[in-house]
Amino acid sequence: PKKVYFSNIMSIITISGIYSPFTGEANINTYPPDIFLPSTICHEMAHQRGFAREDEANFISYLVCKNHTDPQFQYSGYLEVLRYAMHQLYRYDKNKYNDLKKKYSQGMKNDLHAVYQFWRNYSGTIVAKTSEKMNDTYLKINRQKDGTHSYGRVVDLLIAEYRKNAN
Repeated sequence: PKKVYFSNIMSIITISGIYSPFTGEANINTYPPDIFLPSTICHEMAHQRGFAREDEANFISYLVCKNHTDPQFQYSGYLEVLRYAMHQLYRYDKNKYNDLKKKYSQGMKNDLHAVYQFWRNYSGTIVAKTSEKMNDTYLKINRQKDGTHSYGRVVDLLIAEYRKNAN
């Protein structure tokens, strides 16, 4: 993966990584807290290897991270899919969401708070909203009918993996 020199611009447009089909490179924003850097790298490299769908790239990132020898990769992969799973759970059962969130270690709470605080500095701006709309449109044009919501469909793949392994 290639570190982006203008990571501040990527932060302003709320992008942590991007695959460039023109250069064939996975490009990484180095400004956000490091905790999600391994999962972002693996996500963008999944795109680099031909997996265009966001849910698939997220799932591949999770699989690579959880099977990596480096504990930081493992933690990054698990924490990233935990965020997606908890977001879905919050939509369906706020009580279970709150019960599970209470079980987070202090370190997890600190890491998630640092990431939240970082992106909070950029989100909500007209530039961030425009960027998200453009990304949503780009994904829809490229046959990802759920647009930016397709990132969260990784939860469906996690459930399928769980069911497969439960048998």
